[in-house]
Amino acid sequence: MMFELKDIIKTYGGRKVLEIPCLSIRDKKITALVGPNGAGKSTLLSILAFLQRPESGRISFQGKELNYSRSELRDIRLKVTMVEQNPFIFRGTVFSNIAYGLRVRGVNRIEWKPMVEEAQKRVGLSGFASRDARGLSGGEIQRLALARALVLKPSVLLLDEPTAHVDSGRTASIENLIIELYHELNFTVVLATHDPDQAQRLTDKIISLDSGRIEKE
Repeated sequence: MMFELKDIIKTYGGRKVLEIPCLSIRDKKITALVGPNGAGKSTLLSILAFLQRPESGRISFQGKELNYSRSELRDIRLKVTMVEQNPFIFRGTVFSNIAYGLRVRGVNRIEWKPMVEEAQKRVGLSGFASRDARGLSGGEIQRLALARALVLKPSVLLLDEPTAHVDSGRTASIENLIIELYHELNFTVVLATHDPDQAQRLTDKIISLDSGRIEKE
């Protein structure tokens, strides 16, 4: 298993937003978290990305239970990348946006160009390197966000509502891209969506959430 969660409780302002007795997410599969707004999908993704810590419960990653030490989190975060529902786009070019994570991780600048070009090609943005990132369309921004994640070569890709801000006519192209990337790169994908039909189209396993609880798995 890639993730195993036991007795997870997460609260905001004294309100319980997640209560998960048991949840397993398999390695190298696509798993969907499905539910309405406020169901706890984004919070659960943040916990899986190790960006938030639950108030109680245990989480194992790749068979090892976390103790949340600084060094442990640093190592695990190199393996898990999350694409937000509203990805932040920095001022500057498509190239500089995709290379951002490489800079933060201290990758030698000499290595950036081939890595960024490979990521651009995978998401269909070849030739966009010098374009103004903030002038892209909704679908192109989503592709940029995917490239920015892929350039880091994660073992786990977390996607929060990956087509929420994409024109309805381009939704299928983003869905097809996710499937292509999954088959090409053979990694674990967990995506959150409010659309049960999208979950059926894309995933191997569907986990239904409502009010922070698993309704069906």
